[in-house]
Amino acid sequence: MSIHDSYSDEFLNAYVDGELDQEETGGLLRELRHNQELGARIADLEKIRGMVRFAYNNIPVYNHEQGRNKPVSWTWMTIAAGILLSIGVVLGWSMQYYNPAPNGLIEIAEAMQINPVAKDDSRIRMVLNVTTNNKNKLETVLDETEKFLKRYRNSAQKVSLDILTNGKGLKLLMANHSPYADRIKRLQEEYENLTFKACKRAIMRVQHKTGKDIIMLPGTVVVPSALGEIMEKKKEGWSYIKI
Repeated sequence: MSIHDSYSDEFLNAYVDGELDQEETGGLLRELRHNQELGARIADLEKIRGMVRFAYNNIPVYNHEQGRNKPVSWTWMTIAAGILLSIGVVLGWSMQYYNPAPNGLIEIAEAMQINPVAKDDSRIRMVLNVTTNNKNKLETVLDETEKFLKRYRNSAQKVSLDILTNGKGLKLLMANHSPYADRIKRLQEEYENLTFKACKRAIMRVQHKTGKDIIMLPGTVVVPSALGEIMEKKKEGWSYIKI
């Protein structure tokens, strides 16, 4: 079995993000001692992660309460979209652009139909993996989620959206911590095709670190691991984008 078979990109991404447990990390580090190919793959993923971080850090934050008609600076948007397109080519993603000037996170995710089940599959199924607790980014995710779901509410095209949280992103769905509890509840009630999920392993790590029980917002689906959920969804043909 080759290293490409032994360690998936999803697994190595989890390592880069510090999301593996001690046993998994130890096994990978032992392999790295004598495997240059594996080390090169991890280095490449770290470079790509930096490029993605740069792209998302420069996407304009949309405020649905202020400046609805405020012009958007397309310079940074063009750079960000170009970087994401380049990354998609490097990783071998299958990409389909429906709009030459995407204006938000959801539009970019929609444009990137990663690993489609079939080319004639018109469904839009996306997983947004939220790993940040940055207020601007979280508000952007919720703003763009709502705008996207409204657009397709009466469409014949089937749409499904999962917002999967782990790491620092757990705070989006933590009861008594999330400032968006009321808004999330409203979105859950309004859109049956929207699911909020949390990584059980990440929850357990926070509980172990703080010594306190972690309670998630009502309606949150707790999955065994973010990594496993992402891998399963990608096998089913869902698009995946990390924020």
